[in-house]
Amino acid sequence: ILTSKIKFGNLALNKDLVLRTWSGLLMNEDALPDYWTYTVGVLVGIQPLR
Repeated sequence: ILTSKIKFGNLALNKDLVLRTWSGLLMNEDALPDYWTYTVGVLVGIQPLR
């Protein structure tokens, strides 16, 4: 997830920027967990293969 500073360090996207970018565009936005910017599959609706 591109907001993960642990994984991407200085290349990680700013969480506030991601929230501002997608605010008002996501389906069921109010139902998303608070940590959705760190959750795989939220924007595309596809769960990763494990």
